[in-house]
Formats: sequence, structure tokens, C-alpha cells
Amino acid sequence: MLSRCANPECKAPFRYLKEGQMFVAEWANPGDTCDLTDTMGSSERWARREMFWLCNTCSRTLTLTVKGSDVIAVPRAKVPRGERLLRELRISG
Repeated sequence: MLSRCANPECKAPFRYLKEGQMFVAEWANPGDTCDLTDTMGSSERWARREMFWLCNTCSRTLTLTVKGSDVIAVPRAKVPRGERLLRELRISG
């Protein structure tokens, strides 16, 4: 359950989908998995999907990336080449 901004230095509470930016993290696992088909029709196996949110203020300058099994907030301008960024979800409304 989302409760606050994914930036550990921010305490903004999550209230509305239309505020800030949503992200999804997906972890592959050969163990307990389920089949997921994306909109392009490719099927992949993922063990777990988790949602993260950056508030309006943080999402202007930060994005989220995966480091090992952790999700961390990094400045957009300093994302290392080859870094695995989380997929942003577009929320309409």
C-alpha cells in the first residue's frame, strides 16, 4: 500500500493518483511466478510487481531506479548510463 513519497527525505503523504508520478518495479524470479502479457503482446514472467510514488515536488527533479533489490530515488540529471530505471505509469484523469 502506498502511503508516502518514495523519496526517503520527503514525508509527503500519498492521497491522489493525479498528483505526482507513479512507478512500477518488476522483479524477475525463477520461483513462484505468474504470466503477464503487456500491451504489445509479449509475455514475460515476473515474480513480483510493486508500485512506488513520487510527490509533485520530488518528481520534478528525481526519478526511481533499482539498486540490487532496493528502489532508490536519484536526481534525473545524474542517472548513470545503463542504470535500470523504473517504468513510469501514466495516470489519466
